Amino acid sequence: DTYVEEKQNTPNITDMVLLCPMRKGAIGTDSINIAIQNINCPENKIPHGSFDQRRARENFVNRGYPIPDTIFGNANNYTKLRVGDIVINTVNNYGVTGYIYENNDYFNGKATDKRDGLFNGDCGKIIAYIPPVDPTSKGDGSHSYMVIQLFDGRIVELDITIGEADYIELGYALTVHKAQGCEYKTVIYVSPKRLLNLPM
Repeated sequence: DTYVEEKQNTPNITDMVLLCPMRKGAIGTDSINIAIQNINCPENKIPHGSFDQRRARENFVNRGYPIPDTIFGNANNYTKLRVGDIVINTVNNYGVTGYIYENNDYFNGKATDKRDGLFNGDCGKIIAYIPPVDPTSKGDGSHSYMVIQLFDGRIVELDITIGEADYIELGYALTVHKAQGCEYKTVIYVSPKRLLNLPM
C-alpha cells in the first residue's frame, strides 16, 4: 500500500527505491522485487512504445514469430525480466559498451558518445527487447538483446544469447548494502519490527 501511494507522488519510478536489510524471506528483496514487478510490469503487458517496434516488425513478426513480453534473463535465479523493469547489474563487465544518444532517444537518436564498461551496482530501466531475426538460424541472427537505459544516461545492448544479461537482476528493492552511493528522491525502508528501534 505504501509503495502504491508513493508511486502516485513519484511519476518517474526510477526516482524511487525500497531498501531492505536482507535478501531472503517474506520482506527480503527477492520477494519484494517480484511483487513490485507485478505492479509496474504485469505479465503479458508491454508498455506502449517501450520496445523497438521497427526492428521487431521487420526482423521478427514478418517472419511469423510473436514478440514475447518477457525476457528470460539472469541464469542465476531465473527471474523473468520484462520491458519496463528497473534492474541492477551485479558484476563488472568491461566488455560491454554503452552509448549516449542524441536527445536521450535510443529509438530515433544518433549515438554521440561511447563509454566502455558495465559495472557492479549500475542501475537502469529495460527499454527494449530485440528478438532474434530468426530463432532457428545458426548465424548472427540467432541472438537476442536486452536494451537498458542506465540512470547515468548510458544505453547498453546486452546479448542475452551469450550470457551478458545473466547478472541483471530486478532493482525495485535493494539491500542497504547494494544501495550505498545511490541517490533516490523517494526511499521506502522495509524492516522487521524487531529492527525498527535499532539505530540506523
